[in-house]
Amino acid sequence: MVLIGATASQARSAISQGGSKAPHRFVEADHEDTAVPTKIVRPPTSIIEQDYVKGRTAYYEKLHDVSLDGVAKDALDACIRSWVALTTRIQNRQSIDVEAFEAKLASLSPEDEKDARIAYAKAWVHCHRRRYQDALQYLDAAEKGVAALPQPAMHRFFIERRRTTIYQSTEQSKLMAEAEDRAMIAILDAACVEDFAAGRRYWWEVFTQTWNLRAADSVPTGTRFVRRLDALDKIDPWVDAMIRGTCQIAEAWQKRGTGFADTVGEAGWEGFTLAIEVAKKQFQRAWQIDPKCPESATDMIAVCMGNSDDRTELLYWFEQGLTAQFDYTKLHLALLWALYPRWGGSLDSMMTYGRACLATGAWESQVPDFYWNAFLSCASELEREGGARRMLRTPGVLEEIDSYLQGVHKAEWRKPGIDEHASHRVLAHFLAGKRERAVELYAELGDRFVPRAFDTWKQLERQATLDYLAAKLRERDDKGGKK
Repeated sequence: MVLIGATASQARSAISQGGSKAPHRFVEADHEDTAVPTKIVRPPTSIIEQDYVKGRTAYYEKLHDVSLDGVAKDALDACIRSWVALTTRIQNRQSIDVEAFEAKLASLSPEDEKDARIAYAKAWVHCHRRRYQDALQYLDAAEKGVAALPQPAMHRFFIERRRTTIYQSTEQSKLMAEAEDRAMIAILDAACVEDFAAGRRYWWEVFTQTWNLRAADSVPTGTRFVRRLDALDKIDPWVDAMIRGTCQIAEAWQKRGTGFADTVGEAGWEGFTLAIEVAKKQFQRAWQIDPKCPESATDMIAVCMGNSDDRTELLYWFEQGLTAQFDYTKLHLALLWALYPRWGGSLDSMMTYGRACLATGAWESQVPDFYWNAFLSCASELEREGGARRMLRTPGVLEEIDSYLQGVHKAEWRKPGIDEHASHRVLAHFLAGKRERAVELYAELGDRFVPRAFDTWKQLERQATLDYLAAKLRERDDKGGKK
């Protein structure tokens, strides 16, 4: 077992000198494969997802300057909740009751409707209802008032993105392209304000969910962004580095192609290597600018994979990401992906990492959930060889699954999923061949069983499994009645 450690300042110094193999403090690794964590410890200064969500909410409240009163404020609060709900992670997804929201907006006075934020909120509802002409009229009204709001460029971006959506839905390609160009200009302008640094991560989340510049087919879009960056004097340097690095990742894969390695020619490899090296320098620059943002460390894992660097480098960047946010989903999934057999890892490596996550017991964070990700990923890789059934019949795995599915409710924010997790326990035991235990767990759940759990356990035929469980329950009840 290897345990290694260096301060953040020492690590940054190593990067500036061209190296990134400084030792780690918060990750233990097996000496035979130092890219596989066997123990993970939360760095004392790192945040978790719940902290990030609180910060994001505060950022949006400041952005939208919630200073209205009464019904107007309630309506705007509801709209902000929908804006804040950008994440795809289920536990942080917030929903909005569109009918109730629309009723609140309908009750507003004409004076309230002069507020640009309320006008945008009405446009949002009309767009949701596919009343596109009405939505466009309210977007025009909102645009007239954004100058009075904090960060007007960001508001212009939201307006142009909504227009882009409308024009796409109504198949008006020329207007859509024009709106998208304006959205690109607006979002970069939003990263030119003096106090931007505190909102970097929230801005980047919006940006990357709008444009996927990493894909090989996105090179033309990335080129447009880089040209715009070249024309800006005050762009935030972290944003500048992240966009340029991401565009180079796309450039690299466009030059290489997506085929197997033996199908790539000499020119393809040369272009790939050069672009990856440029991406590496940009992401290192971003990390030096702001090591509290895990996004650059996450992207460095992808760079290391593409560059075939020493696998110790993967773990180095994994730890830098942990130091920023302990449970950053993209960071953990990037490392898990690097441990796949196709990238030189193995299923054992994937499960070893998953066990390290589970062993943290950090239920207040999302880290134990990456055991679940590792298990499901391995099951998918083994789909032709038994999948989840084979995994569950491997000694110790069912007990680990049981430990995870019982542990997830130890934090308050996890409580809403308690019945679904309990349903997963039923089906895991059933698939593992522990049917008596599955019946016991099913009986404990009763009508709280969540059928959606079958979506995970695809090897089980839903109706046949439910019929079996119900029949066994009746048998048990009959025996109990006779006694």
